[in-house]
Amino acid sequence: MENESIKRIMAYKSEMTNDRIHAATRGKWDKVIRFAIPELGNAKTPDNYTSEGQLYTRQVSEALQGWAYGSNIDWIRIAVKGLDEEQQKDEAVRKWCQDVEQLIKETFDNSHFYQEALLFTSICFNLSTAIMYIDYDRDAGEVIFKTLDPRQCLIRFSRAQRLRLFMYEEELDRIDAMEQFGSECPKEISDETLNAKRKWKFTHVVAHVSTFDVTGIKGDGEWAEFYVCDSLKRMEPISGRRLSRCPVVVWRFKRNLQSISSWGCASPGETGITDLMSINSMQKSNDILAQRIAEPPITATAGLRNINIRPSGVTYLNRGEDFQFKQFNANGQQLILNAITLKQERLKEIYYVNFFLIFQQALSAGRRTATESALIDDEKTQNMSSFSSNLVVEFLEPTIYAVYDILHEQRLLPQEPDSITGMEVKVDFVSQLAVSQLRASKLTPLNRVLSLVFQFAQVDPTLLRKLDWGGIVDTAAQVENVDTDMLTSTEEYNAQQQAQAQARAQQQDIENQLAMLDAQGKAYKNMSAAPEAGSPMASQQNQ
Repeated sequence: MENESIKRIMAYKSEMTNDRIHAATRGKWDKVIRFAIPELGNAKTPDNYTSEGQLYTRQVSEALQGWAYGSNIDWIRIAVKGLDEEQQKDEAVRKWCQDVEQLIKETFDNSHFYQEALLFTSICFNLSTAIMYIDYDRDAGEVIFKTLDPRQCLIRFSRAQRLRLFMYEEELDRIDAMEQFGSECPKEISDETLNAKRKWKFTHVVAHVSTFDVTGIKGDGEWAEFYVCDSLKRMEPISGRRLSRCPVVVWRFKRNLQSISSWGCASPGETGITDLMSINSMQKSNDILAQRIAEPPITATAGLRNINIRPSGVTYLNRGEDFQFKQFNANGQQLILNAITLKQERLKEIYYVNFFLIFQQALSAGRRTATESALIDDEKTQNMSSFSSNLVVEFLEPTIYAVYDILHEQRLLPQEPDSITGMEVKVDFVSQLAVSQLRASKLTPLNRVLSLVFQFAQVDPTLLRKLDWGGIVDTAAQVENVDTDMLTSTEEYNAQQQAQAQARAQQQDIENQLAMLDAQGKAYKNMSAAPEAGSPMASQQNQ
């Protein structure tokens, strides 16, 4: 019998398919794939005469991984939410956080995460939306990260921008289906008398249980995962299970506020496709023109053969025969090259290639000039904040929490201290890109305020008292990821400052009293001393 709740869920498929078609049409996916990510293409993809799209995609994807979440950099910190000051200083808590952090990093390193993440970011940079499936392989004992082709995916988000329904369309032959579903494989497919090469269409579904009122899937998890065989046209769940987490991660480059579409928009590929197509056309013309200039066509007498066009070559002609090379204007080629260069520079801006170039040069130099600091910490870093914040919120954080949940479910996490039992963990990002963006959002405005205060203090020094120096140092340390053990807490610092101020006030009172006593002593001494001879006082005493 058909499952009515599954039937209702599958009814959304047509609507979600139209949404995907709209996103693909608007984003010109076919053209972007041809010029930027041909690995998603097929044998019918036309030849390209340019590689800018592929080159810039690779450069920005590798740069983003190298500076934001690479395997060879320190990019995450694990902490516990809601800790009080005493718990933060607890060595057992700190060690547990460090052990969990190291375990998560090892999980990434021992899987295909970083390879899949390169393809994941490449897809999002060009198609505006990237989708990854995360699961645990109990046989291999490792976490699986699989980047999916968006053209085979269907997604639906809630108004609060939370993923609530995911579908993945795929085809399996009999052997793959039996391996995937085991004893749950439908008999119509597992029948060995059938053609083993026949493909069966399936829809892989991940649905939020409370949103879609999923029934028939055993368990108490928040999510339901199952397959439906479209070829059999029966709305029965296959290989169903309940999950406490969503196994699908979706990163959207930007969200179109004027559209209810669940897909992303405004990616570099979508923005730059016109320039990529134009460069491809001009590069083709330039290649043809360069070849014609180097080896121009020949105008020859009919019947003339064996013309030697090699350097110093000699061609012997019969009387009355003749040939000539057609001449081409080289200025036309230069015009094409100039136009290509201008479009290449524009694409570098669109794909953030220039940002990462300046970012790398500044950091590798060890010291940044004022101009470089302004470019990195202000304008360009802020320009990247839109997509990079989506990268963190929709990809990196969900991926780390998914890995944490998997490790917890498999009982691979270290035993937590009793003081933090039941408390939630949090992730802080400490890569150089994250620090640079945090610096731009916090330290740069703070430096501007300090500069103004110092200028005003030349007129009124008391204005310096409005600054909380302890808080300023704490903010700078937080941005630069300095170990808190190296700093005195703000409360302790303020207490020390207050104690020192009181001590200075007491010392000043003592000094004032001593000065007053000294002045009184001198006055008494002057009054008790004999008057000088010849002074009015001495004359008065003699009378």
